[in-house]
Amino acid sequence: MFRRNLSTLVCFLVLFLTISNTYGNEEMKSLELQMVSVLKDLRSAQDDASRRSSSEALLTLLREAVNTEGCFNYPFEEVKGMGILMSSDRKLKLFNWNVPLEDQTHEYHCLILHRPEKKSDLTNIYELHQTRPFFDASTSKYLSDDYWYGALYYDIITHEERNSTSYTLLGWIGKDQLTTMKVIDVLQFTKRGIRFGAPIFKSDKGTDKRFFMEYSNEVNVSLKYHSEDERIVFDHLSPRARGLEGNMAFYGPDFTYDAFVLEKGKWLYQRDVYITAGKSKDDRPFFNPGNR
Repeated sequence: MFRRNLSTLVCFLVLFLTISNTYGNEEMKSLELQMVSVLKDLRSAQDDASRRSSSEALLTLLREAVNTEGCFNYPFEEVKGMGILMSSDRKLKLFNWNVPLEDQTHEYHCLILHRPEKKSDLTNIYELHQTRPFFDASTSKYLSDDYWYGALYYDIITHEERNSTSYTLLGWIGKDQLTTMKVIDVLQFTKRGIRFGAPIFKSDKGTDKRFFMEYSNEVNVSLKYHSEDERIVFDHLSPRARGLEGNMAFYGPDFTYDAFVLEKGKWLYQRDVYITAGKSKDDRPFFNPGNR
């Protein structure tokens, strides 16, 4: 009798979990399809007011999604035109998008989901919103969720050091009518919340907490992580002609490459590195919101 009752209980629990998971997936699928529709509206909008309205609608859907069971591991494969990134340790997930404006500046939004313990479903949620023109290219400050420069992140590099985990982020910033930027930054989680920046970028000029590149809107610049040798490789930038030094609207690749190499938890700058032809295996398709 006991075995029969136990078997019945197990079958009931399996059936209950199956129904719950199916319902959760259906709910996430519905939210995903709504996000697809809103993103299409955002990208096709003809004025700033319509773009901001679509962005608010997207934020509402995402707030509902991140508070729905199963969101952390849901793939969102149908969603295009925004960044959805998962760290390699599967403890960090980012939802990141921009609002391109008529003056060719951008507003940025990011929802960060963090699971401190992999075996726990406890998820901390943070919101980042940058609705002002790009305002701070400081490489010496720590930044937080309420003081963020705004970017579209397209890669996460996970590294552990002395029982703590930090995440190096690669990002794109559509600054203004003349220049574009890319950034390498570090995201850490503290008792007070999230913190951007860490004094781990070492060069002959000193130590910085993050790294920016600024260049002409007319050129494309590469900034990619190569996992096989643990380095971030990027175009070396130079002015188009003599006399233009310091005017970043005239800077672009000079067909040489520099890198940050990870050694003992620090990113060490190396000038004029050699790279092989072809794409790194870590290349990911990146939607450049400036091409609209």
